[in-house]
Amino acid sequence: MKQIELKRATITQHISNGNTQTTVTTAPIEALKAIGEASGLYDFTEELRDHRVLVHEHNGANRSLVVEQDVSQHGSPYWQYLRTLETDQKRIDEYLAFREVMKVVERRLQQKEEV
Repeated sequence: MKQIELKRATITQHISNGNTQTTVTTAPIEALKAIGEASGLYDFTEELRDHRVLVHEHNGANRSLVVEQDVSQHGSPYWQYLRTLETDQKRIDEYLAFREVMKVVERRLQQKEEV
């Protein structure tokens, strides 16, 4: 059984075939990313230096959420399509909304550290 508690941002795992119990404490934003990844609202590709996740518009009507990779050896980036994460318009909007929530949480946590 996995349990994620946002209040303290701990992840607890109980193993049923023994008495092993593991508790991992993590930063709140990392817990939020894990929840987003598990629910399809975040992709850890966002954290890779030479990758990006963005919305492609098709003829102004439909959109898709895609992953691209910078395949240039040096100099200006040259982005190459890798895969599509989502084509459902509502899910794309939810993904983008979650991205905005993460920005707000990160900003609030930084402000809290500055105090």
